[in-house]
Amino acid sequence: TAYKYSGFFTNKKSYRPSENITATLKVKNTGKYAGKETVQLYVRKPVSTVERAEKELKAFKKVKIAAGETVTVNLNIPVKGLAYYDVKTSKWVVEPGEYKLLVGTSSRDIEQSGTITVE
Repeated sequence: TAYKYSGFFTNKKSYRPSENITATLKVKNTGKYAGKETVQLYVRKPVSTVERAEKELKAFKKVKIAAGETVTVNLNIPVKGLAYYDVKTSKWVVEPGEYKLLVGTSSRDIEQSGTITVE
C-alpha cells in the first residue's frame, strides 16, 4: 500500500530547553489495503558550532491505517533531546538557534518539514 503525508505543524515555533516539542501531521493510506506505517521524525541543525549528523532520528511512531483512512500522528521530543555532547566542557549542550524538523518514512524519504527556534 502507499501513504501520503500532509499538514505538518508544531505546537509552537520557539522553545526553551525545558520545554517539549509536539509535531503533528496527517498520514493517509492511499492504497487498496490496510497497512502499518512507521512515521519518523528527524532533526537537522543547519548552522552549528560543532560538526553534527546531517539528520538525527529523534522520534518515531508505528500506526495502523485502513485503506483510504487518514490518521493524525503526534510525535513528542523534549528540547533537551536536541543536545550534543560537548567534549571540551564534558556536558550535554542544547545549542540555541534554528532547527529543521523532517518527517517521513525514512531518512531518504522525507515527506514534510518545518522549522523551529530554540532560545
